[in-house]
Amino acid sequence: MASVGGSISIVVGRNGLGWGIGLIATDDAQVRSGSDPVKREGDGKSPAGVFALGTAFGYASDPLQGLKVPYLNLTPSIECVDDPGSKHYNRIVDRSVVAPTGTAQSTCEMRRGVPLGSRHRSQWHRYGRH
Repeated sequence: MASVGGSISIVVGRNGLGWGIGLIATDDAQVRSGSDPVKREGDGKSPAGVFALGTAFGYASDPLQGLKVPYLNLTPSIECVDDPGSKHYNRIVDRSVVAPTGTAQSTCEMRRGVPLGSRHRSQWHRYGRH
Protein backbone atom coordinates (compact mmCIF):
# COMPACT_ATOMS: atom_id res chain seq x y z
CA MET A 1 0.00 0.00 0.00
CA ALA A 2 1.31 3.46 -0.89
CA SER A 3 1.99 5.90 1.89
CA VAL A 4 0.50 9.38 1.99
CA GLY A 5 2.80 12.34 2.47
CA GLY A 6 2.18 15.57 4.30
CA SER A 7 -0.42 18.09 3.27
CA ILE A 8 0.30 20.79 0.70
CA SER A 9 -1.42 24.13 0.19
CA ILE A 10 -3.28 24.69 -3.09
CA VAL A 11 -5.34 27.50 -4.56
CA VAL A 12 -8.45 26.64 -6.54
CA GLY A 13 -9.71 29.91 -7.92
CA ARG A 14 -8.77 33.23 -6.37
CA ASN A 15 -12.18 33.21 -4.63
CA GLY A 16 -12.85 29.49 -4.36
CA LEU A 17 -15.25 27.44 -6.49
CA GLY A 18 -18.62 28.09 -8.11
CA TRP A 19 -20.87 25.63 -9.92
CA GLY A 20 -20.36 25.94 -13.67
CA ILE A 21 -22.24 24.96 -16.80
CA GLY A 22 -21.10 21.44 -17.60
CA LEU A 23 -22.41 18.04 -18.62
CA ILE A 24 -24.71 17.77 -15.60
CA ALA A 25 -27.34 20.44 -14.95
CA THR A 26 -26.43 22.19 -11.70
CA ASP A 27 -29.82 23.76 -11.08
CA ASP A 28 -31.14 20.40 -9.82
CA ALA A 29 -31.54 20.30 -6.02
CA GLN A 30 -30.04 16.79 -6.03
CA VAL A 31 -26.82 18.23 -7.47
CA ARG A 32 -26.40 21.46 -5.50
CA SER A 33 -28.25 23.45 -2.88
CA GLY A 34 -29.68 26.85 -3.78
CA SER A 35 -27.16 28.56 -1.52
CA ASP A 36 -24.10 27.04 -3.27
CA PRO A 37 -22.06 29.58 -5.26
CA VAL A 38 -22.52 29.70 -9.03
CA LYS A 39 -19.64 30.62 -11.37
CA ARG A 40 -19.93 34.00 -13.10
CA GLU A 41 -17.39 35.50 -15.49
CA GLY A 42 -14.91 37.68 -13.61
CA ASP A 43 -15.82 36.44 -10.11
CA GLY A 44 -12.39 34.90 -9.49
CA LYS A 45 -13.91 31.46 -8.88
CA SER A 46 -12.91 28.26 -10.62
CA PRO A 47 -15.79 26.33 -12.19
CA ALA A 48 -16.91 23.20 -10.32
CA GLY A 49 -18.81 20.41 -12.04
CA VAL A 50 -18.38 17.68 -14.63
CA PHE A 51 -16.92 18.86 -17.93
CA ALA A 52 -15.98 17.26 -21.22
CA LEU A 53 -12.35 17.42 -22.22
CA GLY A 54 -11.71 19.11 -25.54
CA THR A 55 -8.68 20.11 -27.55
CA ALA A 56 -5.24 19.59 -26.08
CA PHE A 57 -2.89 22.51 -26.61
CA GLY A 58 0.63 23.58 -25.95
CA TYR A 59 3.80 25.31 -27.09
CA ALA A 60 5.13 22.20 -28.81
CA SER A 61 4.58 22.21 -32.57
CA ASP A 62 3.56 18.53 -32.52
CA PRO A 63 1.29 16.64 -30.12
CA LEU A 64 2.46 13.84 -27.88
CA GLN A 65 2.72 10.59 -29.75
CA GLY A 66 -0.52 8.60 -29.39
CA LEU A 67 -2.69 11.58 -28.39
CA LYS A 68 -6.36 10.69 -29.03
CA VAL A 69 -7.83 14.22 -29.04
CA PRO A 70 -7.26 17.19 -31.37
CA TYR A 71 -4.10 19.22 -30.64
CA LEU A 72 -3.57 22.96 -31.13
CA ASN A 73 -0.11 24.51 -31.25
CA LEU A 74 -0.42 27.85 -29.45
CA THR A 75 0.79 30.75 -31.56
CA PRO A 76 0.81 34.40 -30.45
CA SER A 77 -2.54 34.97 -32.21
CA ILE A 78 -4.42 32.23 -30.27
CA GLU A 79 -6.74 33.68 -27.62
CA CYS A 80 -9.58 32.56 -25.39
CA VAL A 81 -12.66 34.78 -25.48
CA ASP A 82 -13.85 35.65 -21.97
CA ASP A 83 -16.56 38.14 -22.98
CA PRO A 84 -19.94 36.53 -22.12
CA GLY A 85 -21.62 38.74 -24.73
CA SER A 86 -19.55 37.32 -27.58
CA LYS A 87 -20.74 34.51 -29.83
CA HIS A 88 -17.24 33.07 -29.28
CA TYR A 89 -17.50 33.14 -25.47
CA ASN A 90 -15.28 30.58 -23.73
CA ARG A 91 -13.84 29.39 -27.02
CA ILE A 92 -10.29 29.37 -28.27
CA VAL A 93 -9.97 31.48 -31.43
CA ASP A 94 -7.18 32.48 -33.76
CA ARG A 95 -7.14 36.28 -34.19
CA SER A 96 -5.53 35.86 -37.60
CA VAL A 97 -8.70 34.02 -38.73
CA VAL A 98 -11.50 35.52 -36.59
CA ALA A 99 -11.75 39.28 -37.08
CA PRO A 100 -11.25 41.21 -33.81
CA THR A 101 -14.02 43.71 -34.56
CA GLY A 102 -17.30 42.56 -33.03
CA THR A 103 -15.81 39.27 -31.85
CA ALA A 104 -15.17 40.08 -28.22
CA GLN A 105 -14.47 42.93 -25.87
CA SER A 106 -12.20 40.78 -23.73
CA THR A 107 -9.82 37.93 -24.52
CA CYS A 108 -6.92 36.13 -22.83
CA GLU A 109 -3.73 35.33 -24.68
CA MET A 110 -3.17 31.59 -24.59
CA ARG A 111 0.55 31.76 -25.28
CA ARG A 112 2.18 34.00 -22.76
CA GLY A 113 5.81 34.90 -22.24
CA VAL A 114 5.99 32.37 -19.41
CA PRO A 115 9.11 30.19 -19.69
CA LEU A 116 7.28 26.86 -19.69
CA GLY A 117 9.50 25.26 -22.26
CA SER A 118 8.84 24.13 -25.79
CA ARG A 119 7.19 20.88 -24.66
CA HIS A 120 4.52 22.46 -22.41
CA ARG A 121 1.02 21.06 -23.03
CA SER A 122 -2.41 21.29 -21.43
CA GLN A 123 -6.02 20.47 -22.26
CA TRP A 124 -9.14 22.56 -22.69
CA HIS A 125 -12.25 21.64 -20.74
CA ARG A 126 -15.56 22.52 -22.34
CA TYR A 127 -17.03 24.82 -19.74
CA GLY A 128 -20.01 27.10 -20.31
CA ARG A 129 -20.29 26.65 -24.05
CA HIS A 130 -23.53 27.81 -25.59
